Amino acid sequence: MTLHKTTGTFNTIIALTILMFFSLNVQAKQKRFLYYSFKTGSYLSNIPDYSESGTPLGIQLGYDYGSDWSLDLEFINDTLTVKKQGLTAKVKLDMWGLYATYRYPTKLYYLVRLGGTHKQIEDPHNGTATLFSDYEFSYGIGGGFRFNGQYSMEVEYTRSKDDLALLGLTFRSYFDTHKATYEQ
Repeated sequence: MTLHKTTGTFNTIIALTILMFFSLNVQAKQKRFLYYSFKTGSYLSNIPDYSESGTPLGIQLGYDYGSDWSLDLEFINDTLTVKKQGLTAKVKLDMWGLYATYRYPTKLYYLVRLGGTHKQIEDPHNGTATLFSDYEFSYGIGGGFRFNGQYSMEVEYTRSKDDLALLGLTFRSYFDTHKATYEQ
């Protein structure tokens, strides 16, 4: 797939996501809240003779629409050690994601995410040489626990294409404390 085609697909996903949230915004009568999150995790790959090791660290900025749906903007940065067929290299990964996320409104909940990511891998030893840059459709599932109306923790499995997945742990906090709108 060429970069031109994937860019068009990614732009379509973003446009549809924004339209969906405008329609939810008109329908929802509850308050909406901004939140931020910190994320870490581990990569999972199913490519033969290929492994990645690193500890991804990321941040999220989200907007909770008060109707169990939210919009998440995510940035993950990592330095990976990539091994393939006996060769080892350290590369830098920057990954941006935009997701529509549904969280079931209970204290212990499940979540489903759909969206897109932009991944860019650079060789830090060769200036700013980009080794890989692509837009991809991404989806994920997971679960979480709301400690109260302000703090929660989530575990999720997010996949892009068929070659790379992230098993992540996220700690989330709202900017403003609000009363929990979920069932106890």
